[in-house]
Amino acid sequence: MKKTIVIILIAVILLPVIFYVGIVNANNHIAGKIEKDLLKYELPNSTEIIDSVSLAGKLNGNGNGMQYVGALLVESELSEEAIKEHYSAQLDYIEVVRQEDSKLDFIE
Repeated sequence: MKKTIVIILIAVILLPVIFYVGIVNANNHIAGKIEKDLLKYELPNSTEIIDSVSLAGKLNGNGNGMQYVGALLVESELSEEAIKEHYSAQLDYIEVVRQEDSKLDFIE
């Protein structure tokens, strides 16, 4: 009887932790795939990648949905509009923001 109670208690404690860790890892994997996919796109001329990052979470608004973001920091002689035009032909959504730092100033 004691053995059964101990097994049930361990299951009640461990299963939610395992479930949570599994979900977090799965979401991070999906976000990481977005980042990897972005890195595969052909860069515009006179442009090089400085940094890249991905993020999974509730990034905007309310509710219980999951959002995934991938971002690249590039150094380029091109204008923001030219970079946006280059990637807009290949992506449904792209936002280009000028940044002076060498580390991504990210959405968080």
